Amino acid sequence: ESGDYCIKAVYINENEISSKVVTKNYHIEIEQLSTPDVTAVSGDYEFPINIEVTDGEDVYYTTDGTDPTQNSTVYDGPIPMPLGKSVFRFIRIAEGRKSEIVERSYNLVMNTEFTPEDALQSGKIQDESGSFDESGAAYLYQYQYVTNINKIDDFYVIAEIYRGADGTVTRTGNLFAVNAYTRELWKLQTDESGRRYTLVTVSAI
Repeated sequence: ESGDYCIKAVYINENEISSKVVTKNYHIEIEQLSTPDVTAVSGDYEFPINIEVTDGEDVYYTTDGTDPTQNSTVYDGPIPMPLGKSVFRFIRIAEGRKSEIVERSYNLVMNTEFTPEDALQSGKIQDESGSFDESGAAYLYQYQYVTNINKIDDFYVIAEIYRGADGTVTRTGNLFAVNAYTRELWKLQTDESGRRYTLVTVSAI
């Protein structure tokens, strides 16, 4: 750590004969890493936004209230703000050095009675179990996050999962967007970066 240090050393041989004591003084200043600059300030929100870190290199974060470490989630791009209350803690770690921890608290409550649980009923599900034939195979749906898409409106993003007759579960790669206010269902396509969305018309069965 940064500070002034006085180091004293002595050599003792196999016959227990000591050398003279050598004293050295050191002044250490460790360059402090810059703290992560989180764009979204703490507070209450009615509309979903992305939580972004300016210069997000070597940044890690947690959402469970613990101090982030290099074993925590790596920040690799904008994070959709979760619904309800959430606490994010960010830190920058590089070459054995750490920045100070930055904490942000959010409370996202949208002005809609249509919930992500309601949105999960969209898609190819044929009955309450999700099965679409006698084999027991099914398409299941998992809520991912809520986000504003292309400044059109706010959407719940839903991932499609296929459960085979043997119980094996795999992601199909299909994403759906359900309007958080009108309940309209769309197929969601992304570009190679996974950051740019396109809404494609689809009819719910």
